[in-house]
This record gives sequence, C-alpha cells and structure tokens, in this order.
Amino acid sequence: IMSTGTPVTNRPKLDAQFISKLAERDVDLVVLEELSTSPEFGDYFSALAFGRPVFGTAVDAWHSLNDGLLGETDLLFVFDSNEGQRIALLIENKIDAPPQPNQAERYSLRGENGKQKGLWDDFVTIILAPARYLESTHNNAGYAAEISYEELMAFFLSRRYGEPRCGYKAKVIREAIEQNRRG
Repeated sequence: IMSTGTPVTNRPKLDAQFISKLAERDVDLVVLEELSTSPEFGDYFSALAFGRPVFGTAVDAWHSLNDGLLGETDLLFVFDSNEGQRIALLIENKIDAPPQPNQAERYSLRGENGKQKGLWDDFVTIILAPARYLESTHNNAGYAAEISYEELMAFFLSRRYGEPRCGYKAKVIREAIEQNRRG
C-alpha cells in the first residue's frame, strides 16, 4: 500500500505520559548536555545565576560529584568569565524531594574547598527546581541563586523551531514540572 503522505487525523490518541516516571537524573542529563555542548545555553544559565552576562568560555561540566565528607554536587559547571575569572556553578537539582539537612551549606563548603585548591576563583551555589518548589523558602534557603525549570523550558521553547531537539528537551522539562505539580 502506498502512502499519500497525508496524515490520518481521525485516529485515537494514546493517553499516556511522555515519560512515565521522570527522575532528577533525567533533568540533570538534559542540563549537563547543554552546559557541555552549547555556549549559548552556558551564557543563558550563568546569566540567570549572576543576574547579568558573565560567561566567556566553557571549561567543563560534570554530573554527580561526590565528596566523602561534604556530600554530592548534582552538577558542576566551570567556565572562564568574560572578565577572566574561572567560575564554578555548583547546582543542586530538585523535582520534589525535600532538602537534606545542611545541604545548601555543604554546597558552599564544596565551593570554598575548590576555591582554596585553586580550581576556580569564585563560585555560585544554585538550586534548580520547578517554580512551585522554589516558592517554598525552606526548600531553597542558603543557595546564592535559584533557577526554575520554567526558565529552562523557556530557553528550549524559544529555540524549538530552529533546533527540533530543543522541543524534545522542553517536553522533558515540562514533564518534570507536571510531576512536581502532581506530587
């Protein structure tokens, strides 16, 4: 049977979630890929963290770095600023899990530790989560910056026509926001 290329519009739609159970790691890997491959995203993300453009050149990005004493950093992004400083973004990602005791403080200590070792000149601790999560002050207390999933989704949506993969990534982030809403 030959296809005419005309879509059949009267078919029933599959009633299912895009991703049945989204985990924080899924969002981590979307963000990690963008920080590792897209200077435009690195610029956007770091400007959200600092409230102004600071990005120069990416150095590298890592996922799930563990310090035996100070715990885990979900994402670490290191870049050289447009002012010549080496900057680290230490990112805690949350969909709906409650914060761990002293989690923000341990992020700051890991940042200071890297600074003392000469790995970077300055750092910012960030909590990345759905806006609804961030609205609860006990969830984000102690981080230097907040970045919402909605801000990430806006970035991807604004590029979805030029880069179809951005539409997919916006869909992943939207599913994480919906999962947080559903609880």
